Parts: sequence; structure tokens; C-alpha cells
Amino acid sequence: MNKYNIVNIKNELQNNSNSRYNLLQKYFLIQNYDINIIKKDDYAILVINNALPEEIYNLVSNDICSLKDVFLNDKNNKNAKSEKNKINTVYDSYNIMLSNHLYKLNLKDSKNDLKFKKSIDDILEYHFSKMSFNNVLKIYQDLFSDIPNISNFINSSNMLMNINYFSPVCYLPSQIKTKEISNRTLIDIRKHNILGWLFMRKDDDNSSGGNLEIYNNDKRIISIPYQKNCLVMFFNNINNIKNMKNKFEYSFTSRMTTINSMRFLDIQI
Repeated sequence: MNKYNIVNIKNELQNNSNSRYNLLQKYFLIQNYDINIIKKDDYAILVINNALPEEIYNLVSNDICSLKDVFLNDKNNKNAKSEKNKINTVYDSYNIMLSNHLYKLNLKDSKNDLKFKKSIDDILEYHFSKMSFNNVLKIYQDLFSDIPNISNFINSSNMLMNINYFSPVCYLPSQIKTKEISNRTLIDIRKHNILGWLFMRKDDDNSSGGNLEIYNNDKRIISIPYQKNCLVMFFNNINNIKNMKNKFEYSFTSRMTTINSMRFLDIQI
């Protein structure tokens, strides 16, 4: 991949008259402007190592919802709803938690139900602000300068931010000899203009696998290792929606047996 300097919005952030968002800009995920990029006419992929300043990343990493919180409040997890009062015995023994299963929590929708710590409230406030959205649009415009009036095609009201966990990879007694369990799920992302994944691997996680892979028409275009504080951004050229010649998908590679969960934020616009 080539090095590429994204449009410099740092000065604008620093000079903005809104002092509240000046304080919150430290949570902006796309701060590292000297980044790796794959740039084609139809798409762009940014890979940003050390995306957040170390102090901020550690704060967010420590404050983000736990696997237990996500497991209990995942709206698609019917078992957790029915067994919520038994969590101290059921959760700890993994009787109802599926092995290597993706549990997800919409942070914005859960804000009123769960008491987030301040750093999580701040990162949500900033990324759902007009300032943050405009900054992302500037990056998009810099990548695809031939598309006028980007704001007419990309709507901030569609933005989502989720905390995701793949649960620990466990084997049943009958599967002792199995070397690998695959969690690969291909998802069609033609409808999304911008996708992002912030990997939040823990320091003591020595597991293998979990690489993010992105495909175009069944051909893999990139594989990014699961690593601490690494942000991957996918920008889909809106012209793809018109001609439909590309089919973009992503998946995660299989993970070996581990007691560790895999943790990451995802952003969809």
C-alpha cells in the first residue's frame, strides 16, 4: 500500500469556535494523517495504525462495554433476555453463550438504558456531531473529487456505531480434535458508503486469527490483522450504487481455540 496524506482538517478543528467540540476532537478516530491507503476508482481503504492517541485509546478501551454487558443487551440475543436474572451462574459457565459468536450493541440506542462512562459518552457525542460528519465528508471528497455535492448522497442520520465481541472459541468434547472453527460470514456492503472498524485487541490476548478481509467480486483485496488501536475505513464510491458492477463484502478469518474474545467498534454511514 502507498502512503497518502488525507486532507488536513486538523487546523480547522483547532480553530473552531465551539470550545466543547474542541475538547472532544481528541476522540476523532481519523486523527493519523500519515496512513496506508488502497485507492481505486470504485473504492478506497484506509488502514490507520495507532488511530487514537495512546492515552485516549487506553481510556476508551478500559471504559467500553464489556462482553457481559453486550451479551445481556444484544437485541438479537434471545437467550440473554430470558436468562438475564441468572447471569451470575449461567453467563460464567457459558451455558448459553455460543462459541465464537458475534454479539453486538448499538451504542447510541443503548445510551439511555446503560450508564456509559464519560469517555464513551464523549466519543458518541463527537462522532454523531455535525463537525465530525463534515470532517468525514471532507475526507470522502478528497478521495473521490469527481463527485460533487457529497452531502446530497450521504446522510448523517443513517450513522451507526456498535461495540462488537466475538465470544471465546470453545470446543465441545466431541470436537477436541478439530483444529479450527470458522466464523467467516460474507456480508454484502454495496449499500454502505462508508464502513469503519476500530480493533481493540487487549494486551494479554495471544490468540490467532480474526483478520479482517475485504472482497470485491469474490476477490480478496486486503487482509488486515486484528491488532490494538488499528482503524480500517472503507469508502465506497457512490457511483457503484448506479452501475452495480462491484460486489463488496467483508469477513473475519477463523480464530483458533482461545479464552479471549475479539473486540472492535464498527461505524456505518
